[in-house]
Amino acid sequence: MNKANLDKTSTDTTTTDKTSTDKTTMRKILLLNGPNLDMLGIREPGVYGSKTLDDLVKLVKDYGVSRGVCIDAFQSNSEGALVDVIHDTRLNYDGIIYNPGAHTHYSYALRDALGGIDVPCVEVHISDVENREAFRQISVIAPVCVAQIKGRGFQGYLDALDVLCEGSYERLGENYKDFPCQDGLVIRPFDISREGDQLTSDQLDRLSAMVAWRPDTSQLRLAQLREELKKGSLDAFSVRDTANITWLCAFDKVFDDEAAHALFVSAVADQAILHTDSRYSEAARAAALREGSVKVCDERQTHAAFIKRAWDEAFCAPYANMQQETGDAALGIEDSIALREFRQLQDAFSHEDARLIETDELICKLRAVKDEVEIARMRAAQRITDAAFAHIVAFMRPGMTEREVQIELESFMLRHGADDLAFSSIVACGANGASPHAIPGQTKLEAGQCVVLDFGAKAAGYCSDMTRTVFLGEPTQKMRDAYAAIRSANEQVEASLRPGVTGCEMHELAERVLADAGFANKMGHGLGHGVGLEIHELPVLSPRNKAALVAGNVVTVEPGIYVPGEFGMRLEDFGVVTEDGFEVFTASTHDMVIL
Repeated sequence: MNKANLDKTSTDTTTTDKTSTDKTTMRKILLLNGPNLDMLGIREPGVYGSKTLDDLVKLVKDYGVSRGVCIDAFQSNSEGALVDVIHDTRLNYDGIIYNPGAHTHYSYALRDALGGIDVPCVEVHISDVENREAFRQISVIAPVCVAQIKGRGFQGYLDALDVLCEGSYERLGENYKDFPCQDGLVIRPFDISREGDQLTSDQLDRLSAMVAWRPDTSQLRLAQLREELKKGSLDAFSVRDTANITWLCAFDKVFDDEAAHALFVSAVADQAILHTDSRYSEAARAAALREGSVKVCDERQTHAAFIKRAWDEAFCAPYANMQQETGDAALGIEDSIALREFRQLQDAFSHEDARLIETDELICKLRAVKDEVEIARMRAAQRITDAAFAHIVAFMRPGMTEREVQIELESFMLRHGADDLAFSSIVACGANGASPHAIPGQTKLEAGQCVVLDFGAKAAGYCSDMTRTVFLGEPTQKMRDAYAAIRSANEQVEASLRPGVTGCEMHELAERVLADAGFANKMGHGLGHGVGLEIHELPVLSPRNKAALVAGNVVTVEPGIYVPGEFGMRLEDFGVVTEDGFEVFTASTHDMVIL
């Protein structure tokens, strides 16, 4: 890249006069990078990754095309050159995405240049500067920016473009560190008492809408279930699995892990009925009011008695004659309910001419195809997880225990926007890594080992899942060969995933790649699994899944090699099957990370 001139290889070569456009319309944005960013891919790859500045520019330009925005790029190690370019933006650009590099911490000249123009700027940092050296935690640039994004890797630049496209926010100001940091994003909170914040309210509504359910989400999901009931000649369905209930109701922050709820869904009625208790009923009623597809009942009775009464009200009164021509009525039940509860249902329906029909993961199969909001929630969870990896690589060192690393890793995710952990994190060093689901303990990290890190965050109720293997010092040739094999397996599978392939075929492809590299029969587990409200969902990438994948399936790809007594390693991404391939959510590098 020519650092002396703007790179204008964009899809739109028309110069935009900033003064003649609406401030909230982003047509042309300058991607600006300061000192040492030309060393991306060479400088500290454990912190900044292995991709280059050219890779970054291409990524942002391609994303700009998808947002209908023209992107120009400029990088310089010279403070004066950067000041001149910033001055010029006031007539030609609608926004700036800026990584000031080391200038962040001391360049008042650049601060004044940005403060002197009416062009919104988002400050971006690849690493999480708040968890590095003390001097990196100081930014003299941030107060004149509309947002600061840190610790999200290259994804942070794309997020900055999203912020700008949502409209030009008010500058952060000197007290920006007092504002909440949500998933690495610092932005001035909306204050309805402040004049001029009306636009910000609308913009925040649009940002919130990215992860908010459509008003008819529950209605559409219940309609999907009713279609399946009709196909299976079922008159109603009893739902007891909490994740299934959460998905069907589209309720946020109502349910916890306790199996304290039942949902009755009739094949013919428009409204489902949720049975819960007084600990949840107020929150459930508030959530149900937003759409009207679910009625809430908190009468003190067993779930079996509730299902029986809901059945009687649905069929014995208004639909008393509906089964006269088709035979006995049928109530579908999940195959996961406890035997005791099944006996209670049998007793409750013992005097009815109705059959209890066990189904095979009926709702789980509906949940396997994700909608755009579910995908947005998982992307948000993965941003936190990627940031956590960048942090833990800078944190961990020989002499620490697995448990110490686990506590720091999980604490980082919870401090940086995670609602919860997707699962208990795995940190396994040396020979412990040969156990795929090792439990972190007091084993100390030692030079010469590799460490398996398997972890994930929850955002808006949805999970992320990733695994990386970090090397403490120079790896042995055997370790290098093993890592090259799992990387090849991962990348070949991700390149092959698309609608129509089966989970079995993808698993077998990974096994062949590992075998060809000399590591046959060293994986031992399925290649991947679905992710969503739960960390393990359908579909699975394993020998037992002969069904074709479809667009909207979200799956992990996690080949591993385990050598008992020596080491284990795994490389895991997750993403979504699209109409023409596979889109990976995970942004962390596949290159070997050697500390």
